[in-house]
Amino acid sequence: MATAGTGRLKTRKMKTAAGMYAFAREHKVAGWPLLWKPMAWIAKKHFHNIEASLADEETVVVAFLSKMRGLTEEGAPKGRAKWYAFALGDSGTLYYARWRPFHLDSLRMSLDQVNTINPDTGLIKGKLEIQTMQGTQDITMEWFAPQVRRVYDFLNNEKHTYDKLRHQVDLDD
Repeated sequence: MATAGTGRLKTRKMKTAAGMYAFAREHKVAGWPLLWKPMAWIAKKHFHNIEASLADEETVVVAFLSKMRGLTEEGAPKGRAKWYAFALGDSGTLYYARWRPFHLDSLRMSLDQVNTINPDTGLIKGKLEIQTMQGTQDITMEWFAPQVRRVYDFLNNEKHTYDKLRHQVDLDD
């Protein structure tokens, strides 16, 4: 999946909501396969929020849909899990957004802020916790175990690649 020497996925760069949804479907991280037809419309709406949040020259390297809930200060999941679209920009920014009528819910965090990415999977279901150093944007994604593992691989590979590239720039300065 990763290209030689870079660790980056061998994919097209995505800039549109339709392209992000196509990537998620192609890599089987776009929700439940039985619901792809009914979910397509709302998924594209979620990804459209991300498309609107991207910087002018930024493209997306990884995109997926997942159920997410926030964490309390003690680290326990809070609230009901809701569908969100996620996209990792080539600048090292993780975007996540949820579309609701008359409401824009679009957030982002830099990979610099991410402290750990922890998968916890069982036989059927699993969750992926992304914890920040400040603890201000900790999130928990819940889904079926194979999709959690795929998303973890995507994010972990991109985080390591981003850290290597950032470290090389620091050494050059």
